[in-house]
Amino acid sequence: MTQKIQLFLWLFALIASLAYLLYIYFRYGIQRSISASYNRLEGVSKSLYGWCMVCIGVPMAMVGDNWMSAVAGIILSITFAAPTGGSKLNQAIHNISSQVAMIIGVAMLGFKFGQWFLVVATCLTVLIMMWSARKDRVIFGYKIQRFKNSTWWIEVAVLASVLIGLLIEKVL
Repeated sequence: MTQKIQLFLWLFALIASLAYLLYIYFRYGIQRSISASYNRLEGVSKSLYGWCMVCIGVPMAMVGDNWMSAVAGIILSITFAAPTGGSKLNQAIHNISSQVAMIIGVAMLGFKFGQWFLVVATCLTVLIMMWSARKDRVIFGYKIQRFKNSTWWIEVAVLASVLIGLLIEKVL
């Protein structure tokens, strides 16, 4: 795949994710998670969530050009078929598929691209967000306020790190 095609696909994934996140932010505010925003959408606009996941997952699978990016992109694309809410089975499929896609995406940065700095930074960010999600915490004398909507921000952090890793490794 030529570098121009990789750049186009990477930009497509970036624009799709930013467009959806900004649409949700300005229309409804930050939600509990990216997928929880699906429940706020009405009518035809409910399809925006699914299209966003496909428009992020498929280009990421192609740009990464390895089995880990393909699996992560395909699994992420599957989450549109099982949006959050609904039956317990639907919720379980959604939770498992989105978490597996994020884990494989971040692992790809280290194992396939050697970008361990991004893996460590992402993991530390996620751990701090998870740790401070329940109550205020103090680290080295600095108070960290309870992190609201931590799942949303964890998903955004993982998405950003994978996009940055793909940009560094495949596009630039």
